[in-house]
Amino acid sequence: MHQIRQAFKALTGWGWALVATALVGPLAAWLLGWQELLLFGVGAIVLLVSAVPWVLRGRSIGIELSLSAPRVAVGAPAQALLRVRRSGRFALPNSVDLELGGVPVTIALPKLSRGDQHDIRLPIDTSSRGRIDVGPVHLSHTDPLGILERRTRLSEGLSLMVHPRTVRIPAASSGLVRDLEGEASQDLSADDVAFHSLRDYQPGDDPRIVHWRTSAKHGTLLVRQFEPSRRSDTVICFTSAPEEVSREDFELALSIVATIGSATLMDRRALRVIHSAAAKEVGAPELDVVTRDRMLDALTEVDRAEALPLQETLNSLAATREAAILWLVVGGDTGTRTLREALARVPVDVAPVIVRAHESAPPQISKLGSVPVLTIGVLEDLIRELSHGVSA
Repeated sequence: MHQIRQAFKALTGWGWALVATALVGPLAAWLLGWQELLLFGVGAIVLLVSAVPWVLRGRSIGIELSLSAPRVAVGAPAQALLRVRRSGRFALPNSVDLELGGVPVTIALPKLSRGDQHDIRLPIDTSSRGRIDVGPVHLSHTDPLGILERRTRLSEGLSLMVHPRTVRIPAASSGLVRDLEGEASQDLSADDVAFHSLRDYQPGDDPRIVHWRTSAKHGTLLVRQFEPSRRSDTVICFTSAPEEVSREDFELALSIVATIGSATLMDRRALRVIHSAAAKEVGAPELDVVTRDRMLDALTEVDRAEALPLQETLNSLAATREAAILWLVVGGDTGTRTLREALARVPVDVAPVIVRAHESAPPQISKLGSVPVLTIGVLEDLIRELSHGVSA
């Protein structure tokens, strides 16, 4: 049955017309007594049978499909490499087909001697961010009359990830709060690295924090207490709602997110990336940031979509682990009122920084209350503004 189904799949429109003629012709000739119809039926059968060897004959072709790189930044050169090899005595077909970014492309093949191979390079347009599917490569077997057509897959498909563009920013800019692991807070703890003072021993205190020399001098047990350090954990939150960010500003915002996120991961600091569309679609509104490549892959497939308001997206900060700094990346269309409402949701122990992505706007550093606001018109402005001492 499988072979029969495959045979029917190989029939073209012209082939189905011949099948109908082959079936109806003899029957009509018998019913009506028209011998001419019998000749039509027999002729159709002859044409169908003669087409079979064309689609069953062997092809001595080997195809290897590869990419110059699986990941590139927007605007970087990228190519698909098609390595064609003639492995047997049969001649190569004239062409093969593949899809490049969803567009069918026919690739003409050269004449090769047995055992020879030839490389064909296909440039890939990387002018815009996104996933570009390349392949698979197919070979079409058909007869001269186009009665039968059989497609054979010669290679699997590949995907090219075109990442947002990034720039290198000052290493210290990935955290506004810095010491060995962070900045000392005003709360006191019994275990950290920043010594604060001594206090009287209380039942349940760890004997390891007893300061024995001072205790012996005062005749009573005294224990050390410390200023706990906050880790410079970084959260980046950006909006993807069409009413809050234009398409041009959105692409610039993603490049800003990618740049800050890359610097944070290079500093080996904890990172979370939240966007408003993800907050609407799933319960855990975070992108995969385990590695830089995985973060950039996730940003590559983010698009503007119906999303939660920015201030509601920030509600997740209060319910999850602490952060030392929040980068709030918004578009040029995001109003001051929206920003004030969003900042009201930020925990008091988190240091926010607003980065406004506004395509072609002049670079500017301002304040919204006590919160720094960086206006970025082109990605390189981020380097200059962070170098001017935004980080504490």
